[in-house]
Amino acid sequence: MEHSADVVAKREIPRIFLDSAVDIEDVSQEDSDVTPSNLTLRPQKSRMHLGIDTYQHIAQLCNMLDSQSCVCDAKLLIFAAAANSEGYRSTLVPIPPLFMGESFYDIERLRRIVAMWPTCRQMLKDLQRSTSRSTHISAGHIHLMHWVLIAQSNPILRRYKVRRFAGLCKDLRLQHSPSIRPREVLSVTYKDKQHTVKKASNCRRRYVCLGCPLQLLYRLLIMGRMDNNWAGPLRLYDRVDAALAQCTVTSLPLPENCWSCSCFGRAPRCVLICELLLDRLSSRQQHHNELIIEDTSCLLVQYLLIFTEHNEPLLDLQATSSRQLNPPTGQPPLGASFKSQFKTHCSAQRYRGGCGSRWIFRLFAWLLARMGHLLERQQRSF
Repeated sequence: MEHSADVVAKREIPRIFLDSAVDIEDVSQEDSDVTPSNLTLRPQKSRMHLGIDTYQHIAQLCNMLDSQSCVCDAKLLIFAAAANSEGYRSTLVPIPPLFMGESFYDIERLRRIVAMWPTCRQMLKDLQRSTSRSTHISAGHIHLMHWVLIAQSNPILRRYKVRRFAGLCKDLRLQHSPSIRPREVLSVTYKDKQHTVKKASNCRRRYVCLGCPLQLLYRLLIMGRMDNNWAGPLRLYDRVDAALAQCTVTSLPLPENCWSCSCFGRAPRCVLICELLLDRLSSRQQHHNELIIEDTSCLLVQYLLIFTEHNEPLLDLQATSSRQLNPPTGQPPLGASFKSQFKTHCSAQRYRGGCGSRWIFRLFAWLLARMGHLLERQQRSF
C-alpha cells in the first residue's frame, strides 16, 4: 500500500525540466548584488528554492492567464517592445534579474525567449499540461513570465468596458469623443500613489491625452517617468484623436524578431489618459490645443487605450452618467415632441431587452391616459 501511494504521489508532482544554462547562472550568484545601471536586486537562489518557486509560479501563472488574459497580453506586449528597442538600456527599466550581469545585460538571450512566446491561450495550455512527463518547460521561460505578469504588481491594470468610454471622456472633461473605438481600455491604478497624491475635486483636476510609443510605455508605467534624453519633449492634448494622430507620427517600428503572437497585432497604437499634477508642473509651453512638457513626473497615468490596425467607428455609446439611449431603426427622432420622445424611449427600452426603469414610464403613460380621460369628461360636462 505504501509503495502504491508513493507511485501515485510521484505521478501527481509536475515534472519541470530546468534549463541547464539558467540553473548554472542562478547558482553562481551567491550574494545579493546591486548594479549601478539598474534598480533590480539579484536575490540568492539555490537549486531547491528554484524548484519550489517554479511550482508556485506555474500555479500563479495559470490563474493569471485564465482570469486576466487580455491584461496579460498587454503586459507581455509592452515588455517585448521595450526589450526589442534599440535604446533598451533606457526603455527596459527595470530589467529581469536573471538577465542582468555585473556590467552587461544578456539582452540577446532575453530577446530570443521573448520571440518564442506563444499566444496567452497557448501559454495557459502548456502550463496546464506541465504535469505530463513528456512536457519540457524551461525554468527561464517560467520565471520570466512570472516576473513580467505577477512580480511587477504595480501598477494594477484592469479592463474597462469600451461601451462606457464615451461617458468616461465626458466625465474627465475631454474635448470631443474619439472618432474610432479603441480595441481595449485598461484602467491604471498605483498602490503607492493612492495616498500620496492629493485628492482634489473633479472641477479642479485636469486630464490630458498622451500618444505614447509602445517602446516607451514599459518604463513610464512602472517607474512613473521616461528617460528625457530618449523620449524628448512630450506633447499633451485634450482630445484623444489628436493624441492618436501624434502617436502615429512618433511610433517606432517593431523589429521582425519581436513577439508576434499578441492579440493586438504587431503595430498597436497606445494613448494614455493622464491626470496633470499642476503642483509638479515646472516648465511648459502652450501652443494652440497642445501642451509641451519636458518631464513626465507631473503626469499620473489613469487609463491606457490600445488601438489596433482595424478599429470600428465609435458610435454614440451609452454614457454612465447621462444614460442616453439610441432609438432603433425606423423610430421617429428625439426632440419632436414630448409624446414622441416618450414613445421612442419606451421602444428603445424594449429594443434593448432590459428592464431598467421601464415600469416608471409605464406608470407615467397610465397617468397621462387618465388625465386625458378626465379632460375629455370636463369638456363634455361644460
